[in-house]
Order: sequence, then structure tokens, then C-alpha cells
Amino acid sequence: MEKENVHAEGIGIFTSFVRIVGIGVLIFGLWIGYQVVSESWQLYRSPEKIEKYAEKVEQGSKMDKFGESLCKMSHEMMTETVKRMPQMQDSKQEKELTPLVPFRLSYFAAWGIIVLLLLVIGKIACWIIFTGGKLALYSGNTEKLAQAMVRQIMLEMGVRKQD
Repeated sequence: MEKENVHAEGIGIFTSFVRIVGIGVLIFGLWIGYQVVSESWQLYRSPEKIEKYAEKVEQGSKMDKFGESLCKMSHEMMTETVKRMPQMQDSKQEKELTPLVPFRLSYFAAWGIIVLLLLVIGKIACWIIFTGGKLALYSGNTEKLAQAMVRQIMLEMGVRKQD
């Protein structure tokens, strides 16, 4: 009788502990989800904040310089092609082509990276919320399994003490 009371008290303490941990995990997941949504809205309202990420991407990859060199090279090729055209050879005046202005590829890469990061962090927050909810709503089936495990452990401990 006394062993059963100790056993039930141990299960009750364990259940309470699991539920408290579950609520803590759930609150942490909700906080992460809030942070993701907040950052998304900040980027939506003021997209110029992405500039600092774009600068970091440019520093690491130098993709904008690569784009500039491609534009310069294609501009030079187009200028040479226009000069070699038969109708331009007879002309005394040379028309200068308007140089190509490259767009900043790092800006678009930064947007892609940020969106992917927000999606991944949001998914992780959903998993944390789900796990915390399962722990907070600790079900009786799990409790019965825990009770069976404790009984088995108690029986094995009792057998070892007799040996």
C-alpha cells in the first residue's frame, strides 16, 4: 500500500514536471514565432532594411562586381559590333551607345536568403510549439505507459534486492 502511494506520488510529480516543461517550451516557440512575424512585417513596411544584408552578401560573394564586369564587357562588344556595321562605316559621326546599368544581384539574393531563413525559423517554431503542446497536454495513455515502466523498474529493483 505504501509502495503504491509512493509510486502514485512519483508519477504525479513526473507528470507535473513534464507539463511545466511543456508549457515553457510552448511559450518559447510562440515567442520565436512572434519574432519571425515581427521581422517579416518590418521588412514589408521598410524594405530598405534589406540593404545591410545585401551589402554583406556583396562583400562575401562579389556578385555585383561580376555583374558590372559582364555589363562592361557586353557594352564593349556591342560598341565594336556597331562600329563594324556597313552603314556606320560611311558615317562621319560616331554615335556612342548608352552604357548598360547592371542591377544589383546581391539585393535580390539577400531577399531570397532572408525569406528562406524566415521560413526555416518559422517551421522550427511550429515544431517547438507542437512539441510543447504535446508535453503540456500530457495524456493519460502516456501516463499509463510511464506507470507500467515504473512498475517494471520497481519489480526489477525488488528482485535484485532479494538476490
